[in-house]
Amino acid sequence: MNQGFEAGKNLDVAADASAIPRKLLAGRVDLTMTTEYTMFEALKHIGMPYDLVERGIEIKEVDTNRACFAFNLDSDPALINIVLKALEEDNKDPSVVQP
Repeated sequence: MNQGFEAGKNLDVAADASAIPRKLLAGRVDLTMTTEYTMFEALKHIGMPYDLVERGIEIKEVDTNRACFAFNLDSDPALINIVLKALEEDNKDPSVVQP
């Protein structure tokens, strides 16, 4: 939100984990951030194979959990580059503890 994202405009929050892959596969969202396990289980829940998605970017957390972004195949490459650049800058921040 501090970076200009607005709920309902360019930020979609889903309380139902099974909505995440449905929106991604339908092209309603360009990317999602979730754990691999959560994505696997959500896809299984809707009867879709895990090989429909591919881990795009691993987000390193302070704890041992792994979270990744997944982009829609039709996402604008400029959007992907913006996210990659932001993550690169964040990873340079010495206050961010890396595992």
